[in-house]
Amino acid sequence: MLLNMLDQILCFSAFSLAKVMLRPTSPRTGVIAGGAIRIVLVMAGVENALGKQLGSNNALNNARATLGEVL
Repeated sequence: MLLNMLDQILCFSAFSLAKVMLRPTSPRTGVIAGGAIRIVLVMAGVENALGKQLGSNNALNNARATLGEVL
């Protein structure tokens, strides 16, 4: 399991024109995100988070922005 960095903080990250917002959620909510953000968060072991893509719909740039915030 990933140490839940997302438990207490609101995170914004950007890569190129893609912007990603990650917010904490209450326990047992699960990952609520779309596209590449959900895949990255699940593979990183995050259990409860809300993700939103802002700016670009490019899946690769959204994944890189999410990785920049999770790592």
